[in-house]
Amino acid sequence: MKRRMVIILIAIIMILVLFLPSKTRDYDGGTTHYTALLYQVSCLHQQRVGKRGEPPYLIEGTIVTVLGIEVYNSTHELVQ
Repeated sequence: MKRRMVIILIAIIMILVLFLPSKTRDYDGGTTHYTALLYQVSCLHQQRVGKRGEPPYLIEGTIVTVLGIEVYNSTHELVQ
């Protein structure tokens, strides 16, 4: 019975390590990344400067990657 409880406890700890994200922010306009060992979610809000003579633009959207493979991308550019 004790051995079974130890195995369950180890499994719960492993699941938490794989799925609990850490939050990081970029100072490019407000981009936030949530990163765990199995996945990454990026909420983009980037301000970019256009080439010479072009107006600046904004990139907004969400990117989700699972095990390094992009599974969802809803980014779009907005001209300011």
